[in-house]
Amino acid sequence: MSEKRPVTIKVLDQSISISTDASDERIEKLSALLSSEMESILTKMKTPNPHNAAILTALKLADELLDLKEKNQSFQKQVTDRSQKILDLLDSVNP
Repeated sequence: MSEKRPVTIKVLDQSISISTDASDERIEKLSALLSSEMESILTKMKTPNPHNAAILTALKLADELLDLKEKNQSFQKQVTDRSQKILDLLDSVNP
C-alpha cells in the first residue's frame, strides 16, 4: 500500500482536499463518477441545491453498494453450496 498524500479533487465547481493513497487515475474516475451522479440529480431537482444533491447522490451510491454486497453474498453462498455438492459427490465416489 502506498503512502497517503494530499490531493485536491474537483466535484462540480467545488474543490476538496483529501488525503489518499489511491492512484491519480482512481481519484479521477471517482471524481468523474461523483460529478456525473450529482449533475444528473441536480438537473432533476425543481430547486437545484448542491447540498441536497450530495445527500441524494450518497444515498443512490449507498443503495448501489448495498445491492452489490447482497449480490456478492448470494454469489458466495452459491459457490459454497456448489463446492460442497462437488465434495459430497467426490466423497461418494471415493469413500
